[in-house]
Amino acid sequence: MLSQYKSLKTFCVIAELLSFKDAAEKLCLTASAISHQIKDLENSYHTKLFVRKTRSIALTTEGKSLFDEIKHHFDAIDEATTSLISGNLRSTLFVQMPEFFASEIFLPRITEFSESNRNIDLHLNTLAAGEGISPTADLGIVLTGRRLDDKNAKRIFPIHYIPACSPALYEKLAPLDYENFLPDRILLHKARPRAWEMWAQDAGLTKIPTTQIMLLDSMFALIKAAEEGVGVALIPMPLSHSRFEKGTLVPLFKHTLKTEDYYNVIIQPNARNELSSQALGNWIIKTFATL
Repeated sequence: MLSQYKSLKTFCVIAELLSFKDAAEKLCLTASAISHQIKDLENSYHTKLFVRKTRSIALTTEGKSLFDEIKHHFDAIDEATTSLISGNLRSTLFVQMPEFFASEIFLPRITEFSESNRNIDLHLNTLAAGEGISPTADLGIVLTGRRLDDKNAKRIFPIHYIPACSPALYEKLAPLDYENFLPDRILLHKARPRAWEMWAQDAGLTKIPTTQIMLLDSMFALIKAAEEGVGVALIPMPLSHSRFEKGTLVPLFKHTLKTEDYYNVIIQPNARNELSSQALGNWIIKTFATL
């Protein structure tokens, strides 16, 4: 019964937008997932609900009849749900995410969510590099290079690295070109000890000549050292975009080291308040997926 409810809800969204792609984005589902739901409905009702054209879709006569019959029911449910969430019923979400993600992009924007969801209290716990999400968390953010099979996990954005340093050190090193790139000191994060080597290979260089390497165990420390002119570092993007806007860091080259690492938002199956968790999860995806 719950499965059919979800499929009918998906059908209504597609019927409104007349686009499988747009409906998938709105529902935070894959196109194949919603296509599978519609096929199940069509098989169950023994009729076609959509006419699939080359670049568009349209409702069949049966599909339009079904849409007209059930649309107002879902509108009533949505209205009641919105009223309940925006009323006096409060909920508390326990959220975990990497500390750098939290400080660089989440906390600077969180008032946008809080202002629209005053009934939701957030308890935020930051995670050190490599630390996993606790089973007691309602929602978590993880950075991983593997695609998560969990149906509750959604990718947000990939991470890439750009070589950068302080404006003063940049002036000292300029003019810059790959052939004569000779920094006195390169900064490395312990979680990515081969990052500069990988960047050099990706940029077509055999190696990065340098006189000294400094290994740090914190992204905060690495970026602070780069901003203070201690050395050059590979800066994670798009998280650090604001530091380049403020001018505390300057890119050395345009070439970036692309990775397979993605930030993912995970809504735990045992979330205390699924509606509130979904609301925050959808806001995170909508806000940060286009960075």
